[in-house]
Amino acid sequence: MGNGRHARFAWLYRPAERGLRAGRLSPRESLALFRELGDKAGIATSLNRLANVALRRSEYREAAALLEESLALERERGDRSGLVTTLNLLGLVACYQGDYTWAEARIEESLAIGQEIDDEYNRPIILGDFLALVMYYRGDVDGAAALWRENLTSLEKHEDRTAIAFAHSGLGLVAYCQGDYHLARGRLDEGLALSRIAGDKRYVAIALNGLAKVMRALGEQARALMLFRESLSLRKEMGTRRGIAESLEGLGMAGEAEGDDRKAARLFGAAEALREAIGAPVPPVERAEYDRAVAAVRAGLDEATCSAAWAEGRAMTIEQATICAMETRDR
Repeated sequence: MGNGRHARFAWLYRPAERGLRAGRLSPRESLALFRELGDKAGIATSLNRLANVALRRSEYREAAALLEESLALERERGDRSGLVTTLNLLGLVACYQGDYTWAEARIEESLAIGQEIDDEYNRPIILGDFLALVMYYRGDVDGAAALWRENLTSLEKHEDRTAIAFAHSGLGLVAYCQGDYHLARGRLDEGLALSRIAGDKRYVAIALNGLAKVMRALGEQARALMLFRESLSLRKEMGTRRGIAESLEGLGMAGEAEGDDRKAARLFGAAEALREAIGAPVPPVERAEYDRAVAAVRAGLDEATCSAAWAEGRAMTIEQATICAMETRDR
């Protein structure tokens, strides 16, 4: 995490459980204590921390419920600073759930409140880390790129490595969507290096997955497979199920490119079931590429074989799907 990160946003960028050493209360223990004391500010903060944990685990329905309770308390108390944080988290949850209009509305409301309280410090963070991501996922890659480019100067001034890394990775993903694979590679390499320095495994996994897509597009299949698998391994370690599904899809596409259509069908099936379980559809920005890869797999197999392999994938646990994804073809 960069040195300039505002304290109010700091815990959004690391697991809430981290740093809870002996003698400190867990978020759930804190929530119970604050409820007992009737401390509404403490309740709201604890709810947000628990929501952040749920968000990291792709438990979006739970995260949304916790955040809505926190939002109600903050509105009741007139806690505009707290509202900025909660509205942004609600926007991120909605983004992952595919409700981009609602997500953007929440983030725009947080920006308006931030302007009212003269919170210019966090403006580039909100625009770059939250709003740009929503725009990118819904398919407005030019709008997302404009925000990420605009924010880099402000973020570098504040020495915020984590947000800078995300902006570089975001611009790399935009370049990939636009077919400029060499620019994409450079941006994602920069994002990966900064994320490793910052020690943020989430952003490392994002950059790895993006680089894998670029390598696949450049015809470097072995490199792409290695990067997809490294991203999947990190995401499985963190328990980020949406990220796991994304990496499984990437490996499915790589498998299709290698001609292993049956394995690709199993991985696509596993990813589909996982996305359905957490309520996180394939975003519009990735939909066309995903549909092309699935169509190629279906064309490479007879209907019965494809359906059986897809069903096998849907029935897999995350552990089983990971093992399948990590297997090399000669095994």
